[in-house]
Amino acid sequence: MSESTLGRLPFCGSAFVSHDSAPTGADRDALVALYQAAGGQDWKNKMHWLTARPIREWHGVEVNENGRVTQLKLIVNGLIGEIPTELSSLSDLQVLYLIDGKLSGEIPPELGNLLGLQELSLAGNQLSGEIPPELGNLLGLQELSLAGNQLSGEIPPELGNLLGLQELSLARNQLSGEIPPELGNLLGLQELSLAGNQLSGEIPPELGALSYLRKLLLNSNRLTGPIPPELGNLTYLQWLFLGENDLMGKLPSEFSRLTDLTELSLEGNRLTGCVPPKKEGRMMNPYSNLGGLPFCE
Repeated sequence: MSESTLGRLPFCGSAFVSHDSAPTGADRDALVALYQAAGGQDWKNKMHWLTARPIREWHGVEVNENGRVTQLKLIVNGLIGEIPTELSSLSDLQVLYLIDGKLSGEIPPELGNLLGLQELSLAGNQLSGEIPPELGNLLGLQELSLAGNQLSGEIPPELGNLLGLQELSLARNQLSGEIPPELGNLLGLQELSLAGNQLSGEIPPELGALSYLRKLLLNSNRLTGPIPPELGNLTYLQWLFLGENDLMGKLPSEFSRLTDLTELSLEGNRLTGCVPPKKEGRMMNPYSNLGGLPFCE
Protein backbone atom coordinates (compact mmCIF):
# COMPACT_ATOMS: atom_id res chain seq x y z
CA MET A 1 0.00 0.00 0.00
CA SER A 2 1.43 3.36 -1.00
CA GLU A 3 1.76 6.34 1.33
CA SER A 4 -0.85 8.22 -0.71
CA THR A 5 -3.31 5.37 -0.21
CA LEU A 6 -2.88 5.60 3.58
CA GLY A 7 -3.88 9.25 3.52
CA ARG A 8 -3.97 10.60 7.08
CA LEU A 9 -4.45 7.23 8.82
CA PRO A 10 -1.82 6.48 11.50
CA PHE A 11 0.20 3.31 11.76
CA CYS A 12 -0.98 0.91 14.49
CA GLY A 13 1.08 -0.43 17.37
CA SER A 14 3.39 0.90 20.04
CA ALA A 15 5.78 2.37 17.49
CA PHE A 16 3.23 5.03 16.60
CA VAL A 17 4.65 8.55 17.01
CA SER A 18 2.09 10.90 18.52
CA HIS A 19 1.39 14.31 17.02
CA ASP A 20 0.21 15.70 20.35
CA SER A 21 0.76 19.34 21.15
CA ALA A 22 3.97 20.04 23.03
CA PRO A 23 2.52 19.93 26.60
CA THR A 24 0.50 16.73 26.11
CA GLY A 25 3.41 15.23 24.19
CA ALA A 26 5.65 15.92 27.19
CA ASP A 27 3.10 14.18 29.43
CA ARG A 28 3.14 11.15 27.15
CA ASP A 29 6.94 11.11 27.26
CA ALA A 30 6.87 11.19 31.06
CA LEU A 31 4.48 8.24 31.17
CA VAL A 32 6.64 6.30 28.72
CA ALA A 33 9.66 7.00 30.95
CA LEU A 34 7.78 5.57 33.94
CA TYR A 35 6.78 2.47 31.97
CA GLN A 36 10.37 1.86 30.96
CA ALA A 37 11.90 2.61 34.39
CA ALA A 38 9.34 0.67 36.45
CA GLY A 39 9.11 -2.61 34.55
CA GLY A 40 5.98 -1.78 32.58
CA GLN A 41 6.26 -4.88 30.42
CA ASP A 42 5.47 -6.98 33.51
CA TRP A 43 2.71 -4.82 35.04
CA LYS A 44 -0.48 -6.58 36.04
CA ASN A 45 -2.53 -4.07 34.09
CA LYS A 46 -0.87 -2.12 31.29
CA MET A 47 -3.94 -1.57 29.14
CA HIS A 48 -3.21 0.78 26.24
CA TRP A 49 0.17 1.86 27.61
CA LEU A 50 2.65 2.64 24.81
CA THR A 51 -0.04 2.44 22.15
CA ALA A 52 -1.49 5.09 19.87
CA ARG A 53 -4.57 5.39 22.08
CA PRO A 54 -5.02 8.74 23.87
CA ILE A 55 -3.28 8.75 27.22
CA ARG A 56 -6.62 9.27 28.94
CA GLU A 57 -7.34 5.63 28.01
CA TRP A 58 -4.11 4.31 29.52
CA HIS A 59 -4.70 2.34 32.73
CA GLY A 60 -4.48 4.51 35.85
CA VAL A 61 -4.31 7.83 33.99
CA GLU A 62 -6.82 10.68 34.17
CA VAL A 63 -6.60 13.92 32.21
CA ASN A 64 -8.29 17.31 32.19
CA GLU A 65 -10.13 19.06 29.35
CA ASN A 66 -6.79 20.08 27.84
CA GLY A 67 -5.53 16.51 27.74
CA ARG A 68 -3.00 17.08 30.52
CA VAL A 69 -2.45 14.34 33.09
CA THR A 70 -4.08 15.21 36.42
CA GLN A 71 -4.09 11.80 38.14
CA LEU A 72 -1.73 8.83 37.93
CA LYS A 73 -2.81 5.88 40.07
CA LEU A 74 -0.94 2.57 39.81
CA ILE A 75 -1.78 0.52 42.87
CA VAL A 76 -0.69 -3.12 43.42
CA ASN A 77 0.28 -3.19 39.75
CA GLY A 78 3.68 -4.87 39.88
CA LEU A 79 5.84 -1.76 39.61
CA ILE A 80 9.53 -2.58 39.99
CA GLY A 81 12.53 -0.36 39.35
CA GLU A 82 12.98 3.33 40.06
CA ILE A 83 10.83 6.45 39.89
CA PRO A 84 12.01 8.47 36.86
CA THR A 85 12.71 12.17 37.20
CA GLU A 86 10.63 12.76 34.05
CA LEU A 87 7.48 12.59 36.16
CA SER A 88 8.29 16.14 37.25
CA SER A 89 7.18 17.34 33.80
CA LEU A 90 3.55 16.38 34.58
CA SER A 91 2.90 19.97 35.56
CA ASP A 92 -0.89 19.59 35.91
CA LEU A 93 -0.64 16.51 38.13
CA GLN A 94 -2.83 16.61 41.23
CA VAL A 95 -2.75 12.97 42.42
CA LEU A 96 0.21 10.58 42.26
CA TYR A 97 -0.26 7.08 43.68
CA LEU A 98 2.49 4.52 43.07
CA ILE A 99 1.51 2.13 45.84
CA ASP A 100 2.38 -1.41 46.92
CA GLY A 101 5.02 -2.35 44.39
CA LYS A 102 8.75 -2.95 44.49
CA LEU A 103 9.98 0.49 43.56
CA SER A 104 13.51 1.06 44.84
CA GLY A 105 16.14 3.78 44.81
CA GLU A 106 15.60 7.28 46.11
CA ILE A 107 12.59 9.57 45.85
CA PRO A 108 13.48 12.07 43.08
CA PRO A 109 13.74 15.57 44.56
CA GLU A 110 12.31 16.78 41.24
CA LEU A 111 8.88 15.70 42.49
CA GLY A 112 9.03 18.90 44.49
CA ASN A 113 8.41 20.74 41.20
CA LEU A 114 4.85 19.33 40.93
CA LEU A 115 3.37 22.42 42.54
CA GLY A 116 -0.23 21.45 41.79
CA LEU A 117 0.04 18.14 43.61
CA GLN A 118 -2.65 17.52 46.23
CA GLU A 119 -2.10 13.84 47.06
CA LEU A 120 1.18 11.92 46.97
CA SER A 121 1.48 8.31 48.08
CA LEU A 122 4.49 6.10 47.42
CA ALA A 123 3.61 3.74 50.26
CA GLY A 124 4.44 0.05 50.36
CA ASN A 125 7.55 -0.02 48.20
CA GLN A 126 11.28 -0.45 48.81
CA LEU A 127 12.36 3.16 48.46
CA SER A 128 15.56 4.13 50.29
CA GLY A 129 17.63 7.21 51.02
CA GLU A 130 16.36 10.36 52.67
CA ILE A 131 13.06 12.17 52.26
CA PRO A 132 13.80 15.05 49.86
CA PRO A 133 13.32 18.42 51.58
CA GLU A 134 12.02 19.64 48.20
CA LEU A 135 8.70 17.95 49.04
CA GLY A 136 8.19 20.94 51.32
CA ASN A 137 7.60 22.99 48.14
CA LEU A 138 4.28 21.20 47.50
CA LEU A 139 2.21 23.80 49.31
CA GLY A 140 -1.12 22.47 48.01
CA LEU A 141 -0.50 18.96 49.33
CA GLN A 142 -3.30 17.48 51.44
CA GLU A 143 -2.02 13.91 51.78
CA LEU A 144 1.56 12.62 51.96
CA SER A 145 2.18 8.93 52.56
CA LEU A 146 5.63 7.39 52.31
CA ALA A 147 4.89 4.58 54.77
CA GLY A 148 6.24 1.07 54.45
CA ASN A 149 9.52 1.79 52.70
CA GLN A 150 13.19 1.78 53.73
CA LEU A 151 13.68 5.52 54.04
CA SER A 152 16.42 6.72 56.40
CA GLY A 153 17.81 9.96 57.76
CA GLU A 154 15.85 12.66 59.53
CA ILE A 155 12.38 13.98 58.83
CA PRO A 156 12.94 17.23 56.90
CA PRO A 157 11.65 20.25 58.83
CA GLU A 158 10.53 21.63 55.45
CA LEU A 159 7.49 19.36 55.70
CA GLY A 160 6.23 21.92 58.20
CA ASN A 161 5.60 24.22 55.20
CA LEU A 162 2.72 22.02 54.00
CA LEU A 163 0.06 24.02 55.78
CA GLY A 164 -2.84 22.36 53.93
CA LEU A 165 -1.77 18.84 54.88
CA GLN A 166 -4.47 16.66 56.43
CA GLU A 167 -2.64 13.32 56.51
CA LEU A 168 1.08 12.64 56.99
CA SER A 169 2.21 9.03 57.19
CA LEU A 170 5.91 8.16 57.37
CA ALA A 171 5.42 4.96 59.38
CA ARG A 172 7.42 1.74 59.03
CA ASN A 173 10.65 3.17 57.69
CA GLN A 174 14.12 3.61 59.21
CA LEU A 175 13.88 7.31 60.00
CA SER A 176 16.07 8.63 62.81
CA GLY A 177 16.72 11.86 64.68
CA GLU A 178 14.13 13.94 66.48
CA ILE A 179 10.59 14.77 65.45
CA PRO A 180 10.86 18.28 63.97
CA PRO A 181 8.84 20.81 65.97
CA GLU A 182 7.90 22.41 62.63
CA LEU A 183 5.27 19.68 62.24
CA GLY A 184 3.31 21.70 64.79
CA ASN A 185 2.66 24.21 61.98
CA LEU A 186 0.35 21.73 60.21
CA LEU A 187 -2.77 23.06 61.88
CA GLY A 188 -5.19 21.21 59.59
CA LEU A 189 -3.59 17.81 60.17
CA GLN A 190 -6.00 15.02 61.07
CA GLU A 191 -3.63 12.05 61.03
CA LEU A 192 0.07 11.92 61.91
CA SER A 193 1.73 8.51 61.79
CA LEU A 194 5.45 8.19 62.51
CA ALA A 195 5.25 4.72 64.06
CA GLY A 196 7.80 1.99 63.49
CA ASN A 197 10.92 4.09 62.94
CA GLN A 198 14.04 4.88 64.98
CA LEU A 199 13.05 8.37 66.08
CA SER A 200 14.65 9.63 69.28
CA GLY A 201 14.49 12.62 71.61
CA GLU A 202 11.39 14.03 73.24
CA ILE A 203 7.92 14.47 71.79
CA PRO A 204 7.81 18.14 70.75
CA PRO A 205 5.16 20.09 72.70
CA GLU A 206 4.38 21.92 69.45
CA LEU A 207 2.31 18.88 68.41
CA GLY A 208 -0.25 20.08 70.95
CA ALA A 209 -1.21 22.81 68.47
CA LEU A 210 -2.66 20.24 66.02
CA SER A 211 -6.16 20.79 67.30
CA TYR A 212 -7.92 18.82 64.52
CA LEU A 213 -5.78 15.72 65.00
CA ARG A 214 -7.71 12.46 65.27
CA LYS A 215 -4.85 9.96 65.06
CA LEU A 216 -1.38 10.40 66.57
CA LEU A 217 0.76 7.30 66.11
CA LEU A 218 4.28 7.57 67.55
CA ASN A 219 4.64 4.01 68.82
CA SER A 220 7.63 1.71 68.26
CA ASN A 221 10.36 4.33 68.18
CA ARG A 222 13.08 5.40 70.64
CA LEU A 223 11.39 8.46 72.10
CA THR A 224 12.43 9.55 75.58
CA GLY A 225 11.46 12.06 78.25
CA PRO A 226 8.04 12.97 79.58
CA ILE A 227 4.82 13.13 77.63
CA PRO A 228 4.18 16.84 77.02
CA PRO A 229 1.01 18.06 78.75
CA GLU A 230 0.21 20.02 75.57
CA LEU A 231 -1.07 16.77 74.04
CA GLY A 232 -4.07 17.25 76.32
CA ASN A 233 -5.15 20.05 73.96
CA LEU A 234 -5.91 17.52 71.21
CA THR A 235 -9.55 17.23 72.16
CA TYR A 236 -10.62 15.56 68.87
CA LEU A 237 -8.04 12.79 69.31
CA GLN A 238 -9.43 9.29 68.91
CA TRP A 239 -6.25 7.20 68.60
CA LEU A 240 -3.11 7.92 70.64
CA PHE A 241 -0.35 5.33 70.30
CA LEU A 242 2.80 6.02 72.33
CA GLY A 243 3.75 2.44 73.21
CA GLU A 244 7.14 0.77 72.79
CA ASN A 245 9.30 3.84 73.40
CA ASP A 246 11.30 4.90 76.45
CA LEU A 247 8.98 7.59 77.76
CA MET A 248 9.04 8.30 81.47
CA GLY A 249 7.38 10.42 84.12
CA LYS A 250 3.82 10.88 85.19
CA LEU A 251 0.99 10.71 82.70
CA PRO A 252 -0.23 14.30 82.29
CA SER A 253 -3.47 15.10 84.10
CA GLU A 254 -4.42 17.10 81.00
CA PHE A 255 -5.26 13.76 79.35
CA SER A 256 -8.62 13.99 81.13
CA ARG A 257 -9.60 16.43 78.36
CA LEU A 258 -9.26 13.73 75.69
CA THR A 259 -12.87 12.68 75.89
CA ASP A 260 -13.02 11.35 72.31
CA LEU A 261 -10.25 8.78 72.83
CA THR A 262 -11.19 5.23 71.89
CA GLU A 263 -7.69 3.75 71.55
CA LEU A 264 -4.75 4.45 73.88
CA SER A 265 -1.44 2.61 73.80
CA LEU A 266 1.21 3.26 76.49
CA GLU A 267 2.89 -0.13 76.99
CA GLY A 268 6.67 -0.56 76.88
CA ASN A 269 7.52 2.75 78.58
CA ARG A 270 8.45 3.83 82.12
CA LEU A 271 5.39 5.90 82.93
CA THR A 272 3.82 6.46 86.34
CA GLY A 273 0.57 7.90 87.57
CA CYS A 274 -2.91 6.92 86.45
CA VAL A 275 -5.05 7.01 83.33
CA PRO A 276 -8.16 9.21 83.26
CA PRO A 277 -11.20 6.97 82.67
CA LYS A 278 -13.33 7.35 79.60
CA LYS A 279 -16.19 9.76 80.07
CA GLU A 280 -19.86 8.89 80.10
CA GLY A 281 -21.37 8.85 76.66
CA ARG A 282 -18.24 7.14 75.36
CA MET A 283 -17.32 3.48 75.33
CA MET A 284 -16.73 2.52 78.97
CA ASN A 285 -14.59 -0.56 78.26
CA PRO A 286 -11.03 -0.20 79.55
CA TYR A 287 -8.36 0.90 77.12
CA SER A 288 -5.95 -1.80 76.00
CA ASN A 289 -2.16 -1.61 76.26
CA LEU A 290 -1.90 0.78 79.20
CA GLY A 291 1.40 -0.63 80.36
CA GLY A 292 0.04 -1.58 83.77
CA LEU A 293 -1.11 1.94 84.72
CA PRO A 294 -4.30 2.04 86.80
CA PHE A 295 -7.29 4.24 86.12
CA CYS A 296 -7.58 7.38 88.21
CA GLU A 297 -10.14 7.41 90.98
